[in-house]
Amino acid sequence: MIARWFLYVLICGITLAAQSASTCPTDTAALAHVTNTAAGVTADYAGYTFLTVSGLNMPTGTRAISALPPGGVLTKTMGGVTVLVNGLPAYLFSYTTQQILFLLPRIQPNSCLTLYVEANGVVQFQAQFFANATAPGMFTYADGQTIIASHADWSLVTTAAPAHSGEWISLWAAGLGLTNPDFEQSQTAVFSAELADKASFSVLLNGLPVDPSRIGYAGIAPGYAGLYQINVLLPPTTPVNPEIRLRTADNISPAGRFLAVQ
Repeated sequence: MIARWFLYVLICGITLAAQSASTCPTDTAALAHVTNTAAGVTADYAGYTFLTVSGLNMPTGTRAISALPPGGVLTKTMGGVTVLVNGLPAYLFSYTTQQILFLLPRIQPNSCLTLYVEANGVVQFQAQFFANATAPGMFTYADGQTIIASHADWSLVTTAAPAHSGEWISLWAAGLGLTNPDFEQSQTAVFSAELADKASFSVLLNGLPVDPSRIGYAGIAPGYAGLYQINVLLPPTTPVNPEIRLRTADNISPAGRFLAVQ
């Protein structure tokens, strides 16, 4: 569990009527500060997804949550800081005076969201944006291109310790949508729960989908919040350092992300 929490730390280092993105008022300048943390892009948002807001200049210090056991309750306020999304509190993971990391609450897909970051009751940042049903993204190392994955023994897949064809590995993602059974969003996951629309989910290597029979599990990661786990048996002909993307029924993770394979 300690090794997996270290991985988690590394990775994380109101209902509305359905609308369309074209009818959702947005502030481009504000959204330049709102990043889909896993995808690493200032675009593509969905409920129960990690967001990072930067450039805040908040009158606060530095804080972060500690390790939580399965079923541990997430934090809605931290040192006087709160984040509200359509009036609902988001779940805080860390902040500095310049940056805050949080997990959006689940909201109805295809809707407009209004986000407020507050410190001691004073609004420090405000933005509006459109939320999709999913916003898939895989966490990367500092280079922004090599994805974080792990071998079967939980050790990290890196360029120095790459994966190999025919090996089981775990991918770590966010924004993959609903699961079956459902889970309590305000706490770390207690049990496994596969994607509700697993039939529409695929892992793409250099643009080609991995055979679904080689995906052993795709769903919420037990013991964590906001984190999805995909266990995949790499094909015997996996190319060296392939581009890797995740596709859901309505979205696809960004291009230009690579899996270390030799």
